[in-house]
Amino acid sequence: MLEVAYQLGYQDLASLNEHIKTDRKFYATSGQQLLDLYSGYVKDMEPELPKLFGRLPKAKLVVILMEASRSPHAVPADYTSGTANGSRPGHINVNEYDPQHRLLLNAEAIAYHEGIPGHHLQLSIAEGLEGVPEFRKYEGYTAFVEGWALYSERLGKEVGKYQDPYSNYGRLENEMWRAIRLVVDTGVHSKHWTRQQMVDYFYK
Repeated sequence: MLEVAYQLGYQDLASLNEHIKTDRKFYATSGQQLLDLYSGYVKDMEPELPKLFGRLPKAKLVVILMEASRSPHAVPADYTSGTANGSRPGHINVNEYDPQHRLLLNAEAIAYHEGIPGHHLQLSIAEGLEGVPEFRKYEGYTAFVEGWALYSERLGKEVGKYQDPYSNYGRLENEMWRAIRLVVDTGVHSKHWTRQQMVDYFYK
């Protein structure tokens, strides 16, 4: 992250983060802008998949708006599985609620995480497996499912994505956030950290 800050002409992470926090160009102006952004990342990634994988899912992937009933308290985007036979596509559900407070620089990484080559690829292929018990097709083990999706964010880098340094910074911020969660998870469950100890670690 510091290397990206230097590349962008900043002396440290604090000054880059302050710039991101205060410059409106890093925030959405409409739900449609967010929808178009995610759709564009998916469209650009699709031709890269055969370079990375020998098996691809039958189900297509489409980008839609998240249901308004859950969007005020939901994540920036999430994934809903399609069907194994491809009769119903998988969905990236994009949260358009209060777009002026939604950062754009992490959208590329989230698109790869939630869609392709992330959750859509892994879960759709699993559902289409033959000759395995049903639980192997439909049971989700978070360490693997989310681990795969995190790996998928980096696969985008390996095929030449994240051309915008700010988008790459968003990817690295996502990685840092998850690394912190691993430490905090251990802290609370094994070390019996207080809530304040967890908050303090996030700010380190």
